[in-house]
Amino acid sequence: MQPKNAASKPVPRDAVINVSVGKNNNEAYMRVVEPADGGADVTESQILNALTAAKIIHGIKRDEIAEFARYPRYGVLTLVAEGELCVYGVKGELDYRFSSTRVLQPTIRPDGTADYRNLGYVQNVHAGQVLVVRTPAVQGTPGRDVYGKEIFPPKIPEIILPRGKNTVISDDGLELLAAVDGQVDLNGRTVAVLDMLTLENVDFSTGNIDFVGNVTVNGDIGQNAKVQADGNVTVKGVVDGGTIIAKGNIIIQGGYNGRNSGEIRAEGSFKTKFVQNGIVRAREVETSVIINSLVSAKDAVRVLGKGALVLASTLQARNTIECVNVGSDTSRGDNTLEVGNDPELLKRSRELPRQIADIEKQMAQLNRLRDVFSQLRAANRLDEDKAERANSVEITFTRFQEQLGELSLEREECEEALEKAGYGIIIVSGTLFPYAMIAIGPDRLKITNNESFVRYTRKEAEGIVVGVAK
Repeated sequence: MQPKNAASKPVPRDAVINVSVGKNNNEAYMRVVEPADGGADVTESQILNALTAAKIIHGIKRDEIAEFARYPRYGVLTLVAEGELCVYGVKGELDYRFSSTRVLQPTIRPDGTADYRNLGYVQNVHAGQVLVVRTPAVQGTPGRDVYGKEIFPPKIPEIILPRGKNTVISDDGLELLAAVDGQVDLNGRTVAVLDMLTLENVDFSTGNIDFVGNVTVNGDIGQNAKVQADGNVTVKGVVDGGTIIAKGNIIIQGGYNGRNSGEIRAEGSFKTKFVQNGIVRAREVETSVIINSLVSAKDAVRVLGKGALVLASTLQARNTIECVNVGSDTSRGDNTLEVGNDPELLKRSRELPRQIADIEKQMAQLNRLRDVFSQLRAANRLDEDKAERANSVEITFTRFQEQLGELSLEREECEEALEKAGYGIIIVSGTLFPYAMIAIGPDRLKITNNESFVRYTRKEAEGIVVGVAK
């Protein structure tokens, strides 16, 4: 029997497990209170049961829990479960393969100087060219918290290619392509290709224009300004000292003054009110006045209309020249009307001898070097550097030989074509004043008196034949 005054024996207390969950429910922790008075240590199964009671079912760290049960760390906050964070997606991107902002700036020449006439006003593109590349959006990956609940990242909207007029999307949906040749245009969020370029004027503010489609100038083309186009060019004002080069037709509604520096070149037809102080080359030319100019056509030159006049000019055409008045009472000479020869062929036939002579001169210089290297080789004095130079000379000489052969063949073809030419018609429906020159093929006729309503042709046996214009 225990004495009445004896102290009562302490009741043993087992280890106590407290579970807590962190922010966003992504982590679960436990803090274990140390047993007392001989109470039992914590066990692995007790910890797992405590987590189950707290409804923690995902990301349980079983190895860490087992380790804790073997070597308890009482009073320490311990991570016992960890969820999986969601992975956020990545937005898609658009890579513009052209300058999306128009900044006019001079072109830098190879020598480092700035060309203020070529400002990059037009961004030409060709059919099939890649304009925009799309990098698709990458959607995020869902996560899961310690309660087993799935956590979804925000959905990333798919980026769309900015398709506009005259563009197509590639089969894989990743590229925006030009459907036609033209100028790329970014208007808001849409990319389009314009096959027509419209300008108010062409001058120092725009710089020179080089466009793969048709060009319309609502105003004028200023002095020394240049427009090149793969299509047609229409100018609603005048061209004053400027140049136009087109693969199509050229129309100048006002008129053309070349100021002895400009030039018109059209693979198609050329129409305007007047031509002055300039050079014109086209398939057909139609105007009312030509003054102090060279006008050359592969087919026909027509200077017609009320008061139509040719003054101090040379007109060339393969087939036909039609004029009203050529010369005047006060300015009778310096007019030449020539048909029967292709003007471009005639021009080329005059260039070829000069080119051939130049190549022959360079080949003669190379031949002297070849002789020197041959002598060095024979004397066994051709070191590595000289051998390399000798090889370079041989390559250049061979290239010149090939060029000479091609040019010589072209010259023969030109001469043959010119021999077969020589026929055309010149019609003056008004007055042809003295000292003008009529040329048809190889024949020439100097006009010494006023001639009116005349028609000039050529016959093989008779030369130039004069008739009445109908």
